[in-house]
Amino acid sequence: MGAYLGVQNRSSSFRARYIQELTEFTEIEFEKQYIPVGFRFGFDLTTFFSEQLGWIKNQAKWEVLLLGYGGVTIQSLEIKTPQVPGRPYDESEYPMEEDMNYVAGLNGVIRYFPIKNLGISTEIGRGPVGRYSFGVTYRLR
Repeated sequence: MGAYLGVQNRSSSFRARYIQELTEFTEIEFEKQYIPVGFRFGFDLTTFFSEQLGWIKNQAKWEVLLLGYGGVTIQSLEIKTPQVPGRPYDESEYPMEEDMNYVAGLNGVIRYFPIKNLGISTEIGRGPVGRYSFGVTYRLR
């Protein structure tokens, strides 16, 4: 169990219609920042997969985990395209989000250690705190 804090920046754009000239559009560029804050908790399933199912032959080289998390995501929006004086645009076509959303998710993790404490890992899950990741892992024990 532990705390989770992340930061994610996204840049994108949307088309906005000018209010006075309904047939004209402009491209509005913006940046969003997402800050998820919460708790992660996990269950080590390595023993189950090794002893109960017999799928893992060398338990010291593998870790199989089920991770869950819950918390909130704080969001901020910054419009990068300057507003042209006298030419206001309609922002109603832009899908607005709340400034803060509750989040929860579940991830499965598989780690393989070809060297005693150094290995590779993959994490796949459902929810806003990460869909898929692949990387290098180090264990302290």
